[in-house]
Amino acid sequence: MTGIVDDDGREVKAAELLARENAQTRRTTLVPAITNETNDTELRDIINLLRTKISDLEAASVHPTAVSPAMRSTIKLNPPPKFDGTRKEDLQGFLTQVRANLAFTKVVDPIQQVLYASSFLTGKALEWFQPTQADYLGHNIWTEMHIEIQ
Repeated sequence: MTGIVDDDGREVKAAELLARENAQTRRTTLVPAITNETNDTELRDIINLLRTKISDLEAASVHPTAVSPAMRSTIKLNPPPKFDGTRKEDLQGFLTQVRANLAFTKVVDPIQQVLYASSFLTGKALEWFQPTQADYLGHNIWTEMHIEIQ
């Protein structure tokens, strides 16, 4: 592996080392240093600051920043390539592109995600998936409910 040696003498990838440094920077800049001389009032202030930061993070995770419709109309993602299952080494690239498209289009329903991904399967991969899809679509709760209602 070609990487960078960290403080513990272990070889790590540059991205991992950068992530560690960023995390350390965030820890040291978010909260003032606490020492033996920190009094109760200062500790309460730090606790309140942490509570505020936690609330901000929770709010951000509940309401993630969305890509605006205007931005969406200017960005066009290529669809994932067809995947036929003959070259195992193509699978990771296929899955990466499927995930990128799903994230961009904000498809969050797992069933829709699987159906979307399966629409790019061909050949042996499609043959492998067809029984699973037929089983799922054959037992679709909406279809069963519609039949029961009639």
